[in-house]
Amino acid sequence: TFSIIGLFSIIIGLAVFKQIRSVLTNRVHIGLSTSLLFAYIFLLIGPDLVADKGVCYFFSILIHFCFLCAFCWMLCEAINLYLRLVVVFDSYSKMFLKFSVFSLVTPLVIVLITVIIEFAGENGAYIVENEASGVRVVCWLDYQARMAAFLLPLLLILCANFVVFIMVMRVLFASKKSATATNKTHWLARLRSAVAVSTLIGLSWVLGFFAIGEASFAINVIFAACNSLQGVLICYLYCFAKNDVMTKWRSTIQSSFGKSSKDTSGLSTSNSGAPKPRFNTGAHTTKSTSVPLSSKVNTSVRVSNTEKNGKYANVYSN
Repeated sequence: TFSIIGLFSIIIGLAVFKQIRSVLTNRVHIGLSTSLLFAYIFLLIGPDLVADKGVCYFFSILIHFCFLCAFCWMLCEAINLYLRLVVVFDSYSKMFLKFSVFSLVTPLVIVLITVIIEFAGENGAYIVENEASGVRVVCWLDYQARMAAFLLPLLLILCANFVVFIMVMRVLFASKKSATATNKTHWLARLRSAVAVSTLIGLSWVLGFFAIGEASFAINVIFAACNSLQGVLICYLYCFAKNDVMTKWRSTIQSSFGKSSKDTSGLSTSNSGAPKPRFNTGAHTTKSTSVPLSSKVNTSVRVSNTEKNGKYANVYSN
């Protein structure tokens, strides 16, 4: 639940403003967060829907596809980090399109192959059943399909991310030797990004390999805790801890509240009543004169000595 809230928050935080979502790195974050968000939502709903076989197949395929998309986006995060920090590649023309095609087509191919095996073979791949009774237990990949169509792609992606992580760490630690007080903060920000993308996101899934079979209770607890906090950590690192994102949201909220307060004050002033007209009293009679713009009308105003002395200065000052 916490991951779902965090992932939804980062999607809103990065996707609302065009200035923020136009950055390639933020768009990759949105793609990863969206895939994980749908994967966690379907994971909460789908696995226990074993009553109907068709519904069970449907959610099992969706969970499989969404997690594979998330793994592919993790690889895209590592590649993007490698291009920015190691290669220092500034031309990102159509790079997001390539990332999107890779993160959608690759999982689709794997899912289609698994579905073909599902209906061509005798043993089901997308439903875990009790071998003795044949009762459907959970809507998820069985052991063999899980090893080939889920854990194998994850292992390959984590290996690639680890290689990229080593390359990025070499660049960052090389820059540390020449770091000064002015760029120390920038170096720490890059280090945090590298650790967050290549290690933090993949760390919980590395623990998943040790949670297979007769794993200890402690490993399963750590694995579940890391996955439950994954969305929260991503949201904090790439939304709440980023100055440009928070500055944009802060300025927008302040301007919105400032505009609404001005509108409210203006409305209250207009509703307080019309301005009271000034009535001339008998004691002091004044003439309100205006000088016309037309030269055809001649208006002569006779000013008395009393007016010259400022007896009615209080009237004009009001």
